[in-house]
Amino acid sequence: MMSAKGGPIRTVAIGGREFRCPGDATPSIHLGGFTAEYEANGDGKTARKLMTADTWALIGVVLEADIDNGDWEYLEEVKRSQDDADIVATLGSGDDYSGTGGIVGELSYDSSKATVSCDLRGPGELKKQ
Repeated sequence: MMSAKGGPIRTVAIGGREFRCPGDATPSIHLGGFTAEYEANGDGKTARKLMTADTWALIGVVLEADIDNGDWEYLEEVKRSQDDADIVATLGSGDDYSGTGGIVGELSYDSSKATVSCDLRGPGELKKQ
């Protein structure tokens, strides 16, 4: 039996621009698609399974940001854009997951670490390539 492969996200490409991720960053990954929920019927013995569409998400992503290269400004432009960007996350295993979407919520720059923290979301699913 093979061991499971793991590790931090290595890189995230947003709109074709690749960003390295710190080794200690551990964002949550949601593949998206549908979320299942059960609601009980009045008889107490049966239930209905309800499927609700859900977005994919990378929550708590930390990206290396080179100010001299305009990385922070680029990410702000992506955040403000009405258009979805192509997003590809390379996991510690080397596997790539891709989808389209954008930066949601707050975009925080940490000048002491030269990093930007953000959340990424998009419609549909994050798919393994």
